[in-house]
Amino acid sequence: MEKLGGLFNPSSPEMEAMADLTYYVIAISIGILAIIVVAVAYIIIRYRKKPGDNTEPYQ
Repeated sequence: MEKLGGLFNPSSPEMEAMADLTYYVIAISIGILAIIVVAVAYIIIRYRKKPGDNTEPYQ
């Protein structure tokens, strides 16, 4: 049985182009995920409740 090409083993020029595009999309997605994770971590640390602060938050 012949082994078929896949995303990580492209067997035609068209598949190579699709694999390259997929790698770019994955890289951009990882970059966006990293920005979101850093932003959420910053917000959690910056706006957490301070020790001894028992007042109601401004609403």
